[in-house]
Amino acid sequence: MIPYRFVKAKWLAIMIICLVLWTAITWVAFNKFGFAGFLLMIAVMIFVFLYLLVELLLRSVNQKHTDTMNFEQILNVVGFYTALQPKIPLFQLGRFAVAPDTAALYMHLLQLHKPETIVELGSGTSTIISGYMCQRNGKGRVIAIDDDEHWTQDTRNMLETHGLGENIEVRYAPLVPVEIDGRKFNWYDPKVLEDIKKIDLLLVDGPKDSLDAGNRNPALDLLADRLSENAIVLADDTDRPKWKKKVYEWGEKNGFEVDAPYPNMHETLILKRKK
Repeated sequence: MIPYRFVKAKWLAIMIICLVLWTAITWVAFNKFGFAGFLLMIAVMIFVFLYLLVELLLRSVNQKHTDTMNFEQILNVVGFYTALQPKIPLFQLGRFAVAPDTAALYMHLLQLHKPETIVELGSGTSTIISGYMCQRNGKGRVIAIDDDEHWTQDTRNMLETHGLGENIEVRYAPLVPVEIDGRKFNWYDPKVLEDIKKIDLLLVDGPKDSLDAGNRNPALDLLADRLSENAIVLADDTDRPKWKKKVYEWGEKNGFEVDAPYPNMHETLILKRKK
């Protein structure tokens, strides 16, 4: 598949202009340097042609991969909505919210393990999912933490709209400097989580850390001693190299192992205690 933009009229015009310029430069080179100048311009043309050919091939492969990913996400959305059957459409799937494949994975884990205490770092679509699943499981308490005060209220409003207010708490926690092993990170105010004594499922999907600065690291270090015997940790966005390395190192140090690297858009990792 050739990317659509290469067949637009403007690209055809650019190619014609380049051809005219090349012809003019070749004529000048031939008059000044003779046959050697002509050969040099032929070599330049071959190089440019090969470069454009490789670029087209790479773009075609990338477009095919993107199309495949989009198709898979559509299948996940259809399967997800069919299984969850929400009363109204959710916030959104993707971008800053959990991706459709991650949402499907999260819902599967909630249904399979039926955790009693669920802590989400980052609220929104995932909170609505866990609310529905706790309602379906007939058990479970959800505590979602968020550093955006307006988004926190939006999540509360949506939970109310879905009829999911019971046993779900969305807490606002501003980001504050937190020191771990001599390094400072911007993380949720630990005071907001002081009363949480036991966690059966921990979803680490916040705070935002697109620069991979380590701002999610404190979640693992500060909450490790509150994880129950059969706790599950879901670490999202481990397509970020430093964050992925931290998750693996923390798991090895604290007796957790990666159950299976989930091959989704953001490389979500599932950690369970070693048997």
